[in-house]
Amino acid sequence: MALIGSLSTGVSAMKSFVRGMDTIGHNIANVNTMGFKAQRTNYSDNFSETLQSALPQTGDRSNTPPMQIGTGVGLGSVQKLFTQGTVNQTGVDSDLAIAGSGFFTVYDASNNTNFVTRTGNFRVNQEGYMVDQNGYYLLGLTGGSQFENPDSIGRIRIDLANDVRVDAQNRPVDMQGNIILEDANRASPNASSSTGFYYTDPAGRPLDPNGRIILSDGTFAVANPNSPTGYDHVDDSQTPPEVGSWNPNAPMPTIGMLDQAMEWDPANPQIAVPAASADDPRQQPLAIESWAIDKEGQVNLFLNDGSTYTRGQLLLQQVNDPSSLSAMGNGLYSGTVNAGPVGGMNWAIGTRPTEAQLQYYRPNENGVGFIQARALEGSNVDLTEEFSNMITTQRAFQAGSRLISTSDDMLQEIVNLKR
Repeated sequence: MALIGSLSTGVSAMKSFVRGMDTIGHNIANVNTMGFKAQRTNYSDNFSETLQSALPQTGDRSNTPPMQIGTGVGLGSVQKLFTQGTVNQTGVDSDLAIAGSGFFTVYDASNNTNFVTRTGNFRVNQEGYMVDQNGYYLLGLTGGSQFENPDSIGRIRIDLANDVRVDAQNRPVDMQGNIILEDANRASPNASSSTGFYYTDPAGRPLDPNGRIILSDGTFAVANPNSPTGYDHVDDSQTPPEVGSWNPNAPMPTIGMLDQAMEWDPANPQIAVPAASADDPRQQPLAIESWAIDKEGQVNLFLNDGSTYTRGQLLLQQVNDPSSLSAMGNGLYSGTVNAGPVGGMNWAIGTRPTEAQLQYYRPNENGVGFIQARALEGSNVDLTEEFSNMITTQRAFQAGSRLISTSDDMLQEIVNLKR
């Protein structure tokens, strides 16, 4: 019976619209899920039954279109919609939102697998690493210290590069940048000296190896707190080491961190320095007073000595076709290769990206989204649209069921012809 076709058409409609209602329900259920991206059901018609094929035009007859009857509807695709969700301020330092395109990359250490996510409710774990709600590590550029910028892929960590302040050669220095010597004296940089350094006392005045203050006229003095100048002259004809120009009556110049290009002879006992050790009371211990992540994703540490430096930098992965990502639950996506990753960088830990590669990953550059710290991106579900879709889907389902019942009535009439 030809009417059987309408029955199967109605069944296909009901099956397809049930899937559509599943998608709508999933969206509504996740209206408050951070970083959630809504899905849309796209329908497509099934193949058609051809009753008569198309005929071409001939000399005495026009062309004839085909005669076809459709066989129903099917599920064309379920498409993820990566529109921007609302960004809400939380005040939590480890909460991060992406404004614009891009994904965070997180690392599952248990099976050496990377995922991408828009969910930014990270936390700092007991080891100082930033992890997501699944315990996966947030990846980015790491290796930043007081003297070096972050340059290699690794797990973002909120900690100090060194437990004591050191210079570029890993020599312990005090808060003024003076090198701490083995005899507890200090040495300061002096580019005009053959060694590149001179001794200083706690007040920053240059000393000779015997601990005498070297005055700008080449004479010597010893400290005397009861003297108006703070020192007493010493009559000594010994030639002082090279110290450059220094006026003890002038304000002390600010001594900054040491220039890496300065000469240093580790064999010279005058400037021999012990290895950095947190147990040495002569060294200046450091501590983090606060930290913050800026729009460019830089993890900035603010230390107890008033200094700051960039410990790491977040990078964002972009893809050409985000709808091709596979949702893994818990806000995670896999399948970046299928989605067409932009930039071609290897996210393996320890990789050192080139500057040409980083332009595709640095936040707030070249079309990459920027980081909004102390905030979270909410769901992009529009409840008004979802309720509207729910009504139309329900009516379409109802129409499909009515098609089945009407076809059944017509079949019943055919059956009754035998009476």
